[in-house]
Amino acid sequence: MHLAYTHLGSEEGAEFRGLGLPLYEELGDLTRQGHVLNNMGIESYYDGEWDAAVEPYERSRQALEKAGVVDAAADVTYNIAEILSDQGRLDEAEKLTREILETYRAARYPVGEALAIGNLGRIASRAGRFTEAAELLEDALQGFTDLGDERFTLEMECRLMELCVLMMAPDEALRRVGGILERIRKMGNVPALLCMVRRLQGYALAQSGDPDAARDRIRESIRVARESKTPYEIALSLQALATIPDGWLPGEVDAARSESNEILDRLGVLATPRVPLS
Repeated sequence: MHLAYTHLGSEEGAEFRGLGLPLYEELGDLTRQGHVLNNMGIESYYDGEWDAAVEPYERSRQALEKAGVVDAAADVTYNIAEILSDQGRLDEAEKLTREILETYRAARYPVGEALAIGNLGRIASRAGRFTEAAELLEDALQGFTDLGDERFTLEMECRLMELCVLMMAPDEALRRVGGILERIRKMGNVPALLCMVRRLQGYALAQSGDPDAARDRIRESIRVARESKTPYEIALSLQALATIPDGWLPGEVDAARSESNEILDRLGVLATPRVPLS
């Protein structure tokens, strides 16, 4: 119930938060202790309390490793690595993710392997290693396609679009938009991906010399991010607003920059990828 409400973005999840943990501790069930702690970390992550998320994640990983459930422990480590990557702590994130990849391969867990490869691709993209990033993301995309996992296939396609924007290849980024948006609509509720795509579309339009259309997409991205209550996406979209010059309402850029910086500081973000506009 706690995890279900968390994914729905409902405050009712707080009623169930951690209730299973003392019961599983009394039973000595390390595996389910690990799962409850992981769920608590996920909730803190969605709430934008990333430092608070790491502590239950670490406890979850320790419990699962002690129970010998290595694939589930690797899943939790993946969650930690994802936070590190978003915080701009790329070396730490890459080290953890490579360790996870070895575990997934040893466990013959193809979904986990594709996840780790995709995360390594995004880390390489954020680090400016674009050729390596493209190879890794395409590999992850093929892996999820072969597995028939539509959700993660779509996410890898969004990350490839992100790579195009970081490489300042706006034509290729814009070429991908239509197919991605159509699939997002078919899947239903994936606001984080919609927010990301609209922001990237805005950047690509700005790179192509169409700032008016770019501003429309950026504003839509901010609206979706606020509705879905995803602090990191809100911050990145506000940052995009503050980056694209001219044409904004008086004071809009300063307010966006200030709010974005406040959110990023709260999340412990040291750096975000620089998107070139010229």
